[in-house]
Amino acid sequence: RIGPYKYVNGTTFLGCLDGWFGTDDSKSRNYNITDVLQSTVLSSLVRLSETEVLRLRETSRVRCPSAEKNNARPCEPTKEPCLFNIQKDPCEMNNIYGKSKKLIEVFEKRLAEFRAEQVPPGNKKTEKAADPKYYNGTWTYWKDLEMHDS
Repeated sequence: RIGPYKYVNGTTFLGCLDGWFGTDDSKSRNYNITDVLQSTVLSSLVRLSETEVLRLRETSRVRCPSAEKNNARPCEPTKEPCLFNIQKDPCEMNNIYGKSKKLIEVFEKRLAEFRAEQVPPGNKKTEKAADPKYYNGTWTYWKDLEMHDS
């Protein structure tokens, strides 16, 4: 992310998790202000009135315009990168990739810099001695136990 812009490149789980999930059902949910005002969290943090809680709730709500209504261009990260202005489009409905060549170049240069600095994962082979079945079903640092046994 740079400023209000978010760059998306690539996919998650072969594209199965790249889209939108569910609908906005906030209007159908019952909001109980009394539960909020009497909650342990609210009482331990600050004292707010019902009016203040409702005002905070309203000002923090993210509103997503209909993609069809705005002729939005969808993000298809398996085909090309995506770019969003998350201040104007917090729900990431309108892919503006391709509209600002200079901005794309900035993101792609930064991404290339990150890739140049990456190191291979330091994964080690699995050690059978680490299996919790040897320690009463408990995940533990078995090397400490080996040292005490010797």
